[in-house]
Amino acid sequence: MLARTSLKTGPGQPAPLFGFFVGIPSPAVVEMIAAGGFDFVIVGREHGPIGPDAMENMQRAAEACGIATIIRVPSAGAADIMYAA
Repeated sequence: MLARTSLKTGPGQPAPLFGFFVGIPSPAVVEMIAAGGFDFVIVGREHGPIGPDAMENMQRAAEACGIATIIRVPSAGAADIMYAA
């Protein structure tokens, strides 16, 4: 069974959500996190080696595995934020 892809909780979903912070640029790591039963993954681009291409592939892996993705962008600039969206 896939984990839920939304971070929203509502009636009937009082359980806390659990996520994992990733600084390794690998979609396989995201797949392992999903297989571990986590609800979301945080892709850390702020201080790490994850580039735009790896970020995109990691987002695809998370979506395919049914978990939500949060991107920690390298700056508050519009370009970085828009690319992560």
